[in-house]
Amino acid sequence: MPSQVPSQLANSASPPPAPLSSGQLTAPDTWRTQSVIGFEKLFDAWPPPGLQQAQPLAQADLAALRLALDEGGQIGVRAVVLLARSGDERVPQVLLARLEERVPAPGRADDAVDVVAAAAIAAWPSALQVPHAADEPAPPSTAARLAQLAFGPGAHPDLEVRVECARTALLGGQSEVIPFLLRVLRAETPTQHLSPPDWEQVETLTWAKTRAAQALALHLGVKQTLRPDGSFAHIEEAVQGYERLLGLSSPGRALASDNSR
Repeated sequence: MPSQVPSQLANSASPPPAPLSSGQLTAPDTWRTQSVIGFEKLFDAWPPPGLQQAQPLAQADLAALRLALDEGGQIGVRAVVLLARSGDERVPQVLLARLEERVPAPGRADDAVDVVAAAAIAAWPSALQVPHAADEPAPPSTAARLAQLAFGPGAHPDLEVRVECARTALLGGQSEVIPFLLRVLRAETPTQHLSPPDWEQVETLTWAKTRAAQALALHLGVKQTLRPDGSFAHIEEAVQGYERLLGLSSPGRALASDNSR
């Protein structure tokens, strides 16, 4: 699974800020070659103070960072982080285009680029909606397109990416992802047959369940208390709690009632 976005090192020495040309922000020259700690310092210092979201990325840098996403691994994740850090309003569509390629992850840790990309889009709340004239049909919003990556026939092939797409889509008001998030929580429990998984079996669901539970708790404005490694009873109780708050009928309670007859 992806490691967290590099932390900002408040007390570290910062490299010189990236130069500006033609009113555009340019990516640091050494972003590929820095050590992990060096990249964290670079990340902390870029863009130059006061310029966040003030200037677009130079077109050549935007294109280069987009191409770097396809390299995967640490380079791809660094590219996502820099794109998100830039604040450029074009970045959500760049990241969404990468996600819609639906690239399967060859290994467990190889989905990091797409997971971080799906999470990063949430930094542009306005991008999750599409402005349009009142008398015209609304085109699919970024949030709606993320929902299509989360569930249904066009879902992304990687479960963790699907969960992160659903999380960001829900922030954009796409409540149709909620049944999918509940399905993730019930996976590999005695009640999973009520909403069977539609993904290939994965080695562990701990991260996916944690993020799904966090997404639902944030949506509902409640504290997240589900422990993905807890007992089946604990997980079912937590899921039923979410369903209650969402005003949904609970398959788990219905099953318990049927078994008591």
